Amino acid sequence: MNGGKRFRFIMGLITVYLGFAAGITYLIISYTLHAGYVKTEAVVVAIDRYGDDNEVTYSYIADGETIEVTQRVRLLLNTHEGGRVKVRYDPEMPTELENSSDKTFVWVCTLLFGAGAVIYTIVMIRSRR
Repeated sequence: MNGGKRFRFIMGLITVYLGFAAGITYLIISYTLHAGYVKTEAVVVAIDRYGDDNEVTYSYIADGETIEVTQRVRLLLNTHEGGRVKVRYDPEMPTELENSSDKTFVWVCTLLFGAGAVIYTIVMIRSRR
């Protein structure tokens, strides 16, 4: 393997490993920050679409009060107006929701970067033989 190809292989490998590490770091920080959040069932009141993002209004009961919160959501999986979904909110500030769509997106990207890192490593090992 010549120097240019080797450099591209190594840079590609570093890129996929950094993407994987960044995703894992984001997920660990996110789970740590939202550890005390309370899970409850909410009703989807409205869904407004804006390009790739959606603005979803949820209604749920926290501390005996009905709360409506609008949140930008990246991925809508089987969600429709009037549907029931699980949400997690901050017990000290019930209008603060955890954005689970961001976690789903990061999980998918992290898994893809991890798989890419494994495949890239195997290709590099085999090309060295």
